[in-house]
Amino acid sequence: MLKRQMRAAAQRHEGGLAQGLWLVRLRQGFPVAQFPSADSDALRAAARTELDRLFGQAAS
Repeated sequence: MLKRQMRAAAQRHEGGLAQGLWLVRLRQGFPVAQFPSADSDALRAAARTELDRLFGQAAS
């Protein structure tokens, strides 16, 4: 699920990103108590928000 989220975020921000290969690395896990399922809607929303923030910073 996270790989799909990363690809989608890269596509949403591709106009502002430099050409080349991009590596996205998860620095810390998501809290299991807050996100019990790896495929939950809450985790999808949190991942999308974080990835959009990071790709937005990279595009600036």
